[in-house]
Amino acid sequence: MRPRIPTVITALAAGALLALALPTSAGAASGHFDYTSGGIGKSLTDPVNGRCYSIAGATAVGNYTNRSATVFTGIGYTGSPALVRSGYRRSGNVESVKFS
Repeated sequence: MRPRIPTVITALAAGALLALALPTSAGAASGHFDYTSGGIGKSLTDPVNGRCYSIAGATAVGNYTNRSATVFTGIGYTGSPALVRSGYRRSGNVESVKFS
C-alpha cells in the first residue's frame, strides 16, 4: 500500500486556495456609501446586501463600497432606479438605496 500523504497535501492546498479566492462575506458590502441630505454629508458603512436603506432627501451619492448600488427616486424601491457602480458618484434626488 502506497502512502497517500501527497494526495492529502494536494487536497489541502487546493482547499486553501479556493477559500482565499472566495469573498469573505456574501451578506455585506465592504466600504462606505456617502450621500448628502439637507446639505449634510452622511455615510452608510459596510451596508448589507439586499436591504433597503432610506436616504430621504439625498441630492448626491458616492459609492465607495465593493458592490454596485441601485438608487431609487422613491421610498422603498419605488420611483426611477439608477445603478451606481463601485467608485462612482451620482447627482439628483434619491430616496432609497439597495446594494447587490
